[in-house]
Amino acid sequence: MAVEYPGSVKMQRNLTGHLIRLDGVAPLMLDWLSVRYNFDYSILDSNATSLEDLGPKQPGLISYTLRGECELILAVMLHSSERLKKLELVHPWMYAETAFLLPIPEILNNVNAVIKPFQPWTADKGLFKGFGDKLRANPKLRCNSSRQCVEMVNSLPRQHAYIDGFSALKGIIKEEYKRTGQCKTNIMKMGEASRPTGWALRKRSAYNEKFNRGMLVLLENGLISQWKKQFEADPRPCFDEDQLYRNAKNKEKPLARLSLANLTGAFAALAIGVFISVLAFLFELLVAAVTNKRITVI
Repeated sequence: MAVEYPGSVKMQRNLTGHLIRLDGVAPLMLDWLSVRYNFDYSILDSNATSLEDLGPKQPGLISYTLRGECELILAVMLHSSERLKKLELVHPWMYAETAFLLPIPEILNNVNAVIKPFQPWTADKGLFKGFGDKLRANPKLRCNSSRQCVEMVNSLPRQHAYIDGFSALKGIIKEEYKRTGQCKTNIMKMGEASRPTGWALRKRSAYNEKFNRGMLVLLENGLISQWKKQFEADPRPCFDEDQLYRNAKNKEKPLARLSLANLTGAFAALAIGVFISVLAFLFELLVAAVTNKRITVI
């Protein structure tokens, strides 16, 4: 089974909605692993839109693995203790930076509602627990597709922000610009450390060790980095990360030219050191002279 995520998996369907192919980094990785470890695979298609169950009649993708209907979930899945109890989490191949999608030009100083598609929060405490509690308390904040999430962000009054991985939001901005020809949203990073994400196998899968070893080889030889660059979304002109970096660098304090005045302290320390060295040398000469005189008298 596969979960769509910008750069990782893109599903191509025909006019009847039938899945015909997968594009992205994850399918290339799976093809490489299948050749290396000599196995065949097929993709199980599903209407599920979340990883965890959303209710008795809304099973998540993980439930298919628990029932033994599929061996592997191709997803950018955050690692958590709850998921580790149910699945074999493959060595992470992507580290996700969390960010907000905000409307332009209004930057929300006080985000009244945070929307998140596809999966509920798994954090036990802190900021993400607060977001998860708000989502569970208000079902209207949940959106079932990226486009629906963006529509909620752009809806009036401006009360919503969409939280997801940084790379995913770049892909969303690119798709929205292609669709509308307008830049209506912007990205604000949260400034937190990246979190490991990756695939998941069913519990006690026979492929667990092979997939972990293969993932390490793919990371070591640089294939994953190369494929990520190939499929990474370019959200310009709506969002230019390089320009933001240049602007931040320009705001930094400019480098000042050094002068002799800046080196006064260094010269003073050097002079003191030379003076102490001369005194030590003279003291050694004096001691040597006294010692030689005593030896001569004896």
